[in-house]
Formats: sequence, C-alpha cells, structure tokens
Amino acid sequence: MVEQIMAHCTVCKKDFHSAYCPNCGQQKVDEKISPKSVFLDLLNNIYAVDKSFIANLVNLFKRPEFIVNNYLNGYRKYYFSPGKLFLLASLALVISFSFTNKHFFALNVVKPTAEVQLFLLLFFIVEFSAASKIVYRKWQKNFTEHLIINMYTVSLWAILMVPLAVVDYLYFQINWLSWFFLILYFLLILIWNAKVMGIRKIGSFVLFVFLNLLVLTVLNGALVLISMF
Repeated sequence: MVEQIMAHCTVCKKDFHSAYCPNCGQQKVDEKISPKSVFLDLLNNIYAVDKSFIANLVNLFKRPEFIVNNYLNGYRKYYFSPGKLFLLASLALVISFSFTNKHFFALNVVKPTAEVQLFLLLFFIVEFSAASKIVYRKWQKNFTEHLIINMYTVSLWAILMVPLAVVDYLYFQINWLSWFFLILYFLLILIWNAKVMGIRKIGSFVLFVFLNLLVLTVLNGALVLISMF
C-alpha cells in the first residue's frame, strides 16, 4: 500500500494525510492542473457551496497571489474556484445588461444572450491569458495556469465593476468617461495579474503591467486587422 503524502493546510495550518483537511474541510488534489480538470471543476461548481460570496471577493481582492496559488497547488473546496467565480461574473453581467441596455461601459453588446455574455468573458480571459503567457514567460507557467489566473482576475473585476457600469449608464453616458472606466477595468486586471505573480518592486511592477498592456494592445490590433479581411 502506497503511503499518502503529508499535506499542509493553507487555511488552518494543520498537517493531514487524507484528501480533505479534517479541521476545516479544504480539499487537496495532487494531480496537475489540466484543461480537463478545469472543465470538471466548472461543472462541479455549478452546484457547490463554499464560503460566503463577500468573504471570497475580499480575500481575492486583498491577497490574489495566495488565493490563486492555493488553487494551483491543489487546495480546493474552501475558497471559490475559478469556475464558480466565472459563473458568478456571468450572472453579474446578466444583471448589468438588464439595467444598461446592453452596455458594459463603452462596450455595446448587440445580443446580450447568455451565450454572448459567456463568450465575452471567455474572450477576455483567453486574450489576457495569451498576453500574460508572453509577458510572464520566465515564471514557467503553462497556458492552462494562465487561464486559471485570468479566470480569477477577469471575473473578480467584472463583478466589482458592474455597479459602476450601471451608474455610468444611468447617470453619466459620457463617451470619454465610459472609455476611461473600460480601460480602468483592463488595467485593474493587469495589476492584479502582476500581484498574483508576486512582483514586489515598484519599478518591476509598473514595467510588467505596461508590457502586459502593450502586448494586449498588439493582440487586439492584430484581431482587428484579421477581421478586416
């Protein structure tokens, strides 16, 4: 019989041998992150019940590096998974579009169906993941891990920015201000991605955020050119 490897719970700091921490219930998964595991996690979290919604948002806002790496290192069931946060962000967009006549700041979604909303978030996640994979290549994370990181950060800021999107549409409707808020949304995602990567020095932090923004701009420009042909 193979002896199970000792795990150290990142929540209550207890050592345990089983798949779940006996003290707080956090799950430890030893298999490597893969597209299959992400898909299964997404399906599982449609029904899962974890910590409170606000507590999870606060934790991800205050310490994104810990929350994301906690998931990447195989600890589950205590904090929101990226799949659950993605679904909640999609729901937040549904609510936003119902108040803003298909707008999310400067973005105008012609058909705000559930499929379009999911595609919009997925598009952002894939695009930001491609950019972070290029910029943070020395961190040696695979593309699936970058998808996890951006599923967390894109979803987090979609949820947090929805109230502002509603206020912007109902009370402002100023074109340049809507673009400012949209760019701010993108910048906050890039800033939180840099936080997840554990960059501490201000100069390096600003440099990587700028490089990420530059790569993202180039990718968007390439997509526009491709769509013209």
